[in-house]
Amino acid sequence: MRGMRGGVGAVSRAALLALALVTAVHLGAQLRGGGPVAEVTQPLLMPLLLGALLAGTEPPRGRLVRLFALGLVLSWAGDTLPRLLDGQAQFLAMLGSFLLAQIVYALALWPLRGGSLLAARSPGRSAARSAGSRGAEGREARSRGDGTGRALAGRAAVLPYLGAAALIVGLCTPSAGVLLPALVVYAAAICAMAVLATGLGVRGGIGGAVFVVSDSLIALNTFDVLTLPAHEVWVMATYVAAQVLLVLGVLGHRARAGRRPRDGAGRHDAAISPHRDAQRP
Repeated sequence: MRGMRGGVGAVSRAALLALALVTAVHLGAQLRGGGPVAEVTQPLLMPLLLGALLAGTEPPRGRLVRLFALGLVLSWAGDTLPRLLDGQAQFLAMLGSFLLAQIVYALALWPLRGGSLLAARSPGRSAARSAGSRGAEGREARSRGDGTGRALAGRAAVLPYLGAAALIVGLCTPSAGVLLPALVVYAAAICAMAVLATGLGVRGGIGGAVFVVSDSLIALNTFDVLTLPAHEVWVMATYVAAQVLLVLGVLGHRARAGRRPRDGAGRHDAAISPHRDAQRP
């Protein structure tokens, strides 16, 4: 894409700058206890980020971008709908909207699972490769070692995510009441999203982890487990940071994919390269 650096062009950067300014105003209002400014600015956050995502991509945008755009719309609903409701309906509207957003994000990221922690490679891979260079027996050993190593490393890599989800659910269980099943489902969904987000690269992986932190803060406060000083500021700061990092991960992944040569072209180049070499003086 012309004028793009790492998948972020001038219009996309302008949208991100506008998002940063609105976020700063919103967080400042939250520090002062919320009020009308916080109420007005929060529904503006995700539309600005959606604008950055769409401005940073060109048609055809593909499944990943389209689903992430839908996830941002659902996140906007989670920011907006509770303001129109009262009591427990507020929390249920927020939970339902963000649950759908996490499911959509996970579906978007599923095709990238081969580059995520689910496919983490073990340190023993290089040794298996060395053994495999010694003929068919070595190749068979390498295949077995690679498969086993990746499976074990992948399971170990996701343990911190599973542990964090289990800890939050455990802490909130005494006060969750009839909302416990919904809490468990949401914890599973965001845990899956965060693990799969590592397939976007470093920024996407950090974004997924920060999203877990943000939603954990909401759960801990909602179920009277923990309330930090300026709690809403921490919730919103981590929420916006997580969403931005995920979108930057999507833009970066799309930019990298656009720079890769097509497999057919690569094979064609490999096939004709000996002829090119033969023609060189």
